Amino acid sequence: MIARMTGRAVVTGAARGIGAAIAARLEGDGYDVIRLDRQSGPGLIECDVADAAAVQAVAEAVGPVDALVNNA
Repeated sequence: MIARMTGRAVVTGAARGIGAAIAARLEGDGYDVIRLDRQSGPGLIECDVADAAAVQAVAEAVGPVDALVNNA
């Protein structure tokens, strides 16, 4: 039996491809997923992770998380 995790997770580069798949899997595993990407869109928070001020602003808005996937 595989243990299911819960909590809040942030996935960068979550608009498409591997990032979107990781976010979907984490949601399926019970996480509340915060999806970040350089582009805006439904369910995404726009954030260029190369911009330290943007990352800081998102971190302050989101608060503590239990998992971080640096996919971008």
